[in-house]
Amino acid sequence: MRATVQSTSGDVAFDCDSLLDSGASQCYVDKDYALSAGLTLRKLAHPVPAYNADGTENVAGTIDATVVVNIRIGAHIERLTMFVTKI
Repeated sequence: MRATVQSTSGDVAFDCDSLLDSGASQCYVDKDYALSAGLTLRKLAHPVPAYNADGTENVAGTIDATVVVNIRIGAHIERLTMFVTKI
């Protein structure tokens, strides 16, 4: 589904395709995508392990950063903290 993503500072905004995964434990964004979009990564004080849907450990290892963005889908707007990893 199409979504509009905006940084919390408002200096970055773009439309993109998004995936709603009702089985996901958190919200995630690909690290290369986040960096290329100009989003600010915030380091986590304590990295967390990343696992794929099949239970295997993600090749990127632990998650050590998040991004905080405002997401708009239709009329709904929500602020999300997304874990940054290799997807």
